[in-house]
Amino acid sequence: MQLVTQQLAGDMQQRSPDQVLANASCYLNMLSKVVVAWLWLRQALAAEAGLTERAETDQGSLDFYRGKLQAAQYFFHWELPLMHHDAQLLLDRDSTCYDMPVAGF
Repeated sequence: MQLVTQQLAGDMQQRSPDQVLANASCYLNMLSKVVVAWLWLRQALAAEAGLTERAETDQGSLDFYRGKLQAAQYFFHWELPLMHHDAQLLLDRDSTCYDMPVAGF
C-alpha cells in the first residue's frame, strides 16, 4: 500500500491527473481491504482475549469467539490477497481504463 501510494503521489506531479485517477477504483478497493483487515485483526485479538478469559464459560460464547477467529482467517486468506491484483495494475500504470475512447461508451 505504501509503495503504491508513493508511486501515485509521484505520478500526480509528473503525469496527467486524469491518467493517474483513471484507476482510482483500484486504489480505493485496495485501501478498503487494508482498512477492513485492520478491523478484522482487532476483532480477532478481542476474540483471542475472550477465549483466554472465558476458557470455562458457556458454549455459546466460545462458539461466538471461534466464529470471529474463523471469519478473520477467511478474510486474511481469501479477500486480503486480492488487493495484490489491484496493486499490480497500479504499479504497472495500466492504461486500459484511460485509453477507452468516450465514443466507446
